[in-house]
Amino acid sequence: MSEKNRYRLQTLLPAASIGLLTVAFTLAKTGRDALFFQGRGLLQLPMAYMGISLCSAPAAFVFVQAAKHWGNNACRVGIMLFTAVLLAVFAPFLDQGNYSGMLSFFMLVPTLFGIIFATLWSQASDLFQNAPETVSASSFSQITASALAGGMTGGFLAKGLISYLKPKWLILVGAIAILIAAGVVIGTHRKSPMTNDY
Repeated sequence: MSEKNRYRLQTLLPAASIGLLTVAFTLAKTGRDALFFQGRGLLQLPMAYMGISLCSAPAAFVFVQAAKHWGNNACRVGIMLFTAVLLAVFAPFLDQGNYSGMLSFFMLVPTLFGIIFATLWSQASDLFQNAPETVSASSFSQITASALAGGMTGGFLAKGLISYLKPKWLILVGAIAILIAAGVVIGTHRKSPMTNDY
């Protein structure tokens, strides 16, 4: 494979995974917010954001320690699969009347997605650490564009699906999108073994 084609593939795969993850996040967040704010969510919002702040650092620490033990690549896929399964299991039982459950879920979504986004951008950085500056700049601009496109696509999908599905099922669709993104990440690991696995 020529160097030009190799860099093109190295751009396409992380762009696809980050774009798909942004679609998943938008769908899950839309479903979560629709449920949360139909109940007493507005009154719980300050507590929810305090909880997110308190949970983020310990969650990131646990992920880093796990990556040191099992390897960054394995943990990258693992946290994606864990999040997809958790969302899929949570979704059918989300109820506007279950305030403690909704509050926990409200905090869970950005905490887990934050870790996944961080590790996917880290993977993209690994892929281009030895690339020429012009190549890496071009590739990162395309990956960023894919993330923006994923956000818009997720928004359009959420708007279209909400007419036919209850908000909690948007979360399930988001979980499916995470699984597809995880498949792309696995493909990236296989096609680009140079990604750091520490």
